[in-house]
Amino acid sequence: KMVVSSVEALKAAVEHSLEWYLFDNACFLAERIYFDDPSDEHTLLLGQCYHRSGQTSRAYSVLKACTLPKARYLFALCCHQLEKFSDGELALNGELYPGNTHSMDDFDASLGAAQHLLGKLALSSNRRKIAQYNLTNACTTNPYMWVSYEALCQLGEAPVPASIFHSQDASVLASMSLMQQRGPAIQAVMRQQANKPRALAFDSPATGQEAALSAQDA
Repeated sequence: KMVVSSVEALKAAVEHSLEWYLFDNACFLAERIYFDDPSDEHTLLLGQCYHRSGQTSRAYSVLKACTLPKARYLFALCCHQLEKFSDGELALNGELYPGNTHSMDDFDASLGAAQHLLGKLALSSNRRKIAQYNLTNACTTNPYMWVSYEALCQLGEAPVPASIFHSQDASVLASMSLMQQRGPAIQAVMRQQANKPRALAFDSPATGQEAALSAQDA
């Protein structure tokens, strides 16, 4: 086995390769580390290298069993790109893993990003209500999640900016109000694009979140 110093040297070489866009080199070195010690940390590193190099399917495969929050997020991102929406949502919610010991709370300070990705997964599988719920939560959790607010505008469901962001910066609220006003026009364009038939990959039973929202409507 490699001694600790050589592992750290290889990790530094991986980071250097990623920094300078030497993705094939980064993948080779990360594979060397992973095959010698397939820890969660090294699994995440290999998944990051695969994803950065455009090998999304490989990243999906290597990350699927890794429960680190960053790994779950990257796995869900791969799922979105591969149109495996169900797997991505279950990973973020922690329902993909045995034991029920993982949840969205694991994301801590990055919860807003995870909620945004949940919204994107729901939107891509044509579940507008779940998408709206998670995108709104992302805005509330992280007032800098402009992409979540933009997505809500495109849905035609954006709330008044001040009711979510509580910002004292008038220029910020003004720009977001303008985005809200443009929402219906953007939505009309999106409806035209959505007329094209598309096969959906979400065919699993309702998640806990979806079931809870359905219960509220009952």
